[in-house]
Amino acid sequence: MWKYYAVAEDAHPWHDAAAPRYREQALYDLSGDPHELSTLIGLRSHREQAALPHERLARRITEAGEAEPVIEPAPEHDPGGS
Repeated sequence: MWKYYAVAEDAHPWHDAAAPRYREQALYDLSGDPHELSTLIGLRSHREQAALPHERLARRITEAGEAEPVIEPAPEHDPGGS
């Protein structure tokens, strides 16, 4: 099972129901990391794994009646941050 989320850094968390722009924040493999200690977002090896929830989040935002958002991918990197 996977957990993915993106943040709307310019939106007020209480007053804004949605935002025009989000940034990928985290991707966790809950089977191997149930305590969410190591995010896999941005890892080249997990780019494909992040694509599905990325698309699903954008679709659900528009299905809720909001404008189609821009979800900026996390910067790509290899394990260890290089």
